[in-house]
Amino acid sequence: MPINPFTASLEPDQLLRELSERADVKAVKLPFNYRSAPEIVAAGLAALGEERGYSAQKTDKGLVAFHYFENGLEEQVSAIIGDLIPAVLERNETLSLGDVAIIYTDYNDGNLVSGAATTLGIEFVRIDRGAPIPTTPMIRWLQDCAEWCAGGWVRSQPQLRELTSAWQRMNSSIRRGLDLRDKRRALVRFLVTHRDPDESLRAWLQDLERDILRPTFAREGTLRDEQANVAILLKLTEQGNDLANPTIATFSGKAGSPNHLNLITLHSAKGLEYEVVFLLRMDEGRLPSWADKTPEKIAEARRRFYVGLTQAKREVHLTYSGFNENKYGRRFFSGPSRFLLEIRRRIES
Repeated sequence: MPINPFTASLEPDQLLRELSERADVKAVKLPFNYRSAPEIVAAGLAALGEERGYSAQKTDKGLVAFHYFENGLEEQVSAIIGDLIPAVLERNETLSLGDVAIIYTDYNDGNLVSGAATTLGIEFVRIDRGAPIPTTPMIRWLQDCAEWCAGGWVRSQPQLRELTSAWQRMNSSIRRGLDLRDKRRALVRFLVTHRDPDESLRAWLQDLERDILRPTFAREGTLRDEQANVAILLKLTEQGNDLANPTIATFSGKAGSPNHLNLITLHSAKGLEYEVVFLLRMDEGRLPSWADKTPEKIAEARRRFYVGLTQAKREVHLTYSGFNENKYGRRFFSGPSRFLLEIRRRIES
């Protein structure tokens, strides 16, 4: 069976940790956090439940805030969208909506957040694993290509050779060097002629799919699933769907969009960064989940939470209600998340 050139090289965190523990591998710890304010770094260490020797290199004062809402998730969302975010932007005049992210645990919570934003006329971009858009190696490569076109070419981030190397791996059935060079050149021509951060995502994707991707999809059997994912993505850019308005800068997830609030699942937060992050539904039984019963599952939940928390540069806001509610409206009172309580103890000590 042919090997998918993308997934063959992917390793989960567990394998990386096991690799670091091998006798023939030397693990080098990186002690500095260059992104977050000291208060956020300290909160992150509390969330991990262990000391890793991380220290903040930023000296600007940060904020870790806790917000209690007695009536549950809907009240949390309403307050974040209607009150807390406007207050943040008023307090920090240099910030825009694109500097703010709301991070949640699943797609249903994301629906509630996006619905509240829509009601208040707040534009947002929702590109995450919980949303309808697939988060796959192909989609991430497309986001990298969009980032390059949206201005990354000036900074060489990402580097053009990384994009073309990934494109060459996608065309794994081509053996002749000349044919591979033609494929790389075609991609480079496309990227160079689409260097406009304000180009609509739909127009950009349509051109890329027609001129670059379609011949490869027709030839490479290992990419059938990714072809379907691109089709889903294109469908989402149609008028009235989630991605009808974003530009390629928005889609990149890194170049950002100054006028769009960012909605992200906790699973999809890794690698992103924002000035201000809101983490909602910080209730025991939700994060960690009731299903996280073993020490390994709790540790995994801690790492996910830590990743979401430390995407913030300047401010983190944690909202909670102290209970969870099932589909029949029955409430189960278990208090705030243990992770939130550990952070609060660290800050107040």
